[in-house]
Amino acid sequence: MPVNLSPEAVAAQQRYMEANSIEEQIKTLREYIAAIPKHKGTENLLYNLKKRLSKLLFEQEKRIEKAKKGRSSVISPFSIRKEGAGQVVIIGGTNSGKSSLLSTLTNVETEIADYPFTTQLPVIGMMKYEDILVQLIELPAIFEHMNVKSGNGRQILSAIRNSDAVVILIDLAQEPISQMNLILSELETANIRLNVPRMPVQITKTGQGGIVVIFQGTRIESNRRDIVELLKDRKIHNAVVKISDDCSREDVLDALNANIANKKAIIVANKGELKGSKNNYRLLTKNYSSIFRILGISIHKKIGYLSLSEEIFKQLEVIRIYTKEQGKDPSPKPVVLSSGSVVEDLAERLHNKFLDGFKYARIMRPNPPHMEKKYTILQVGMNYKLEDCDIVQFYI
Repeated sequence: MPVNLSPEAVAAQQRYMEANSIEEQIKTLREYIAAIPKHKGTENLLYNLKKRLSKLLFEQEKRIEKAKKGRSSVISPFSIRKEGAGQVVIIGGTNSGKSSLLSTLTNVETEIADYPFTTQLPVIGMMKYEDILVQLIELPAIFEHMNVKSGNGRQILSAIRNSDAVVILIDLAQEPISQMNLILSELETANIRLNVPRMPVQITKTGQGGIVVIFQGTRIESNRRDIVELLKDRKIHNAVVKISDDCSREDVLDALNANIANKKAIIVANKGELKGSKNNYRLLTKNYSSIFRILGISIHKKIGYLSLSEEIFKQLEVIRIYTKEQGKDPSPKPVVLSSGSVVEDLAERLHNKFLDGFKYARIMRPNPPHMEKKYTILQVGMNYKLEDCDIVQFYI
């Protein structure tokens, strides 16, 4: 079926056709895809273009890996070792208040000025949340085409990719949608996505057996032949593909792109005390509240940031577990595990003896404040799911 393209889409198509470097092809192809309206008549065109984009990204990834092998071993200041319960980066446009926010949350001294691009290198601080510390990193401002231009753009994106969660700081003194568009589009160029649900496609490479496709949920519009063709394009000839839920052909392409990083993120809207900020906040929530938790604050007036440390902790998706020995008080320092961890995960973290000689575990689980009993006592096995602030004693 012929597709009638808008003048904007035709112009984007022409830019893509004229692109020479692989970086420019990726950039212009993304613009072309974004300019095409999404409806039944454009499904096949969009799929084929995204398939082409996936191949370009794969080629770019191979080139980057090859280039890395020839680089010196000098450690970049953007390669930051993780400390504390998790690593959270603060990103945003220039003069949005990133340095002030970091200073407020961590008490670290930062250079604060009213001229653009004050921060040139990452600034690190440790934020206290109850009885743990969370590593916060202020990164230099996001700028246009940062994944292509020379400078520290790619290093900034690499630091975001390495983080556990993201705080997007928006300046309410400025129009917010253009700020969000810039940030999200630049992250997209680096295959970083925010608050995207778990991918319903899992691809596991195997040493033999060909390509096996297992439909565990609603069947997608792609047939097995389409999926096999996609994998073979990536030089994958032996793999198991599990499709666990209703998904599109684009989801299969995304699953093939192992370079995609999904990050949890919140939006912090700063400068809420300034004229026009209320309208900008309403505009921001109208467009993004379905995807992001949005908190309005004023660092200058010290308004709204007191609950921010808790919100940042929630983005890490971790739990604090306190161990206990018989006849002793619980340990004051928690073990930090990923949400969804079970007793076996805790045993592995502590010592092999808790695995080898395990009989059972006794959990003291805090009750809500309104309940008379302070704890619920549970006797559980290895596969029991832990919750935040559980107190665990092993019996071996």
